Amino acid sequence: MNRVLALGVGFVAVSLFLLVTGIDSGAPLLIGIGAIGAVFFGWCTWIGVTMWLGRKPLIAMDAKGVAVFRHPHLPWENFERVDVTGFLDEGFVRIVVRDPDAFLAGMPVVSRLLARANTALADGHIFVSNRLLPAPADDIAAQIAQAAQDYRSK
Repeated sequence: MNRVLALGVGFVAVSLFLLVTGIDSGAPLLIGIGAIGAVFFGWCTWIGVTMWLGRKPLIAMDAKGVAVFRHPHLPWENFERVDVTGFLDEGFVRIVVRDPDAFLAGMPVVSRLLARANTALADGHIFVSNRLLPAPADDIAAQIAQAAQDYRSK
């Protein structure tokens, strides 16, 4: 997690450098890239810091469903499947929901837009990086799948 936060802070610093350089030189392209980068990486870093400082678990399961940090609680009735996928040499726990519209409706607008963008890039609705997990992604995915199976067998 510390490495991810350091990268986030680094990307924010580079974006701010581009923004200031663009303002000083009157280069609109640098201003645009710097502003977009600062906002995007700043937001991502802020989420990382809140996760790092927070005491809530990243993923929590109960009898009613699964909760993933900064996502609405996903009831087992709307849970489709969980697996592990990879992207750019990074492993992710991927959760697919049955009714994406109902799931996304519980999110703030910005989160909803980002979730839709993720879904456009890869099949799935919730992605959690293996680097953020307290155990291997395969183990976490297996625990979630077992909890869903236990719920369905009742």
